[in-house]
Amino acid sequence: MVGEPAVPIDPPKRSKLGLVVFFGGSAFLAPWIVVLFLTQKHTGSGYHLRVVSVGITLCLLLGMLVTARLALHDSNRVLLSAAFSGTLAFITAWFGSASTAGRAFWVLLGYGVVVLLPVTVISFWVVRAAYDRRGTTPDLPSWVPLVYAAGAATLFLPIVLAIVAVHPTHAAVHLRVVWTGLDCFELGFMIASGVCVWRRSSAVAITAMCLGTLMFADAWYNIFATTGAAVVAAVVMACGELPLSGYSVYAAHHEVARWPR
Repeated sequence: MVGEPAVPIDPPKRSKLGLVVFFGGSAFLAPWIVVLFLTQKHTGSGYHLRVVSVGITLCLLLGMLVTARLALHDSNRVLLSAAFSGTLAFITAWFGSASTAGRAFWVLLGYGVVVLLPVTVISFWVVRAAYDRRGTTPDLPSWVPLVYAAGAATLFLPIVLAIVAVHPTHAAVHLRVVWTGLDCFELGFMIASGVCVWRRSSAVAITAMCLGTLMFADAWYNIFATTGAAVVAAVVMACGELPLSGYSVYAAHHEVARWPR
């Protein structure tokens, strides 16, 4: 159970646009998942993997540094950056371990367990702590900024290894599980965001931020890990994914901006 805020906060207004975006998006995404599951190939090739890996890791590194700074200054917005960092760390581990086999699988699984999973767990602990104290400053322990700064520093090695050792093109496996799994995560947060808007719950700050991060990651992998005609299809899909991502982040930020500082 999520605790009561330290100071009572009026419930947010029920946004008609939010209801249309989140529930409408859910109505579109649910049948798309079924179609994708039935048509997606099990195996294929991933392209431009250096760009994909380095880019997504840099985004995670930036999110962790921002979280460290916001935690240091006891800002309510730490909830947003921590939700971004935790979600991006989780989905990076998901793509890395679920789409590879053989030696690469064990390397990426180890990276996920040692680095990405702790980032995910700590980040959502920070999210929970900040949400519970949304009527005042988060008042996080002094070790939180240090942990995020140290964690960000450890990401420089994976970036260097990705530049030096990752082959630009690599066989990908379990693509049906990878992509339908990602879309199921998005559907879950999309429905949760719609329910939060309907119930006028402040938890929309969490669900919408997670959704925005997932939609951004979806567009990133779709565009940069493909080639040829698939890139055109990915760009077309991104025309829907990125605006939804932007609106979700806006909705989350708008909610946090209402809280006392």
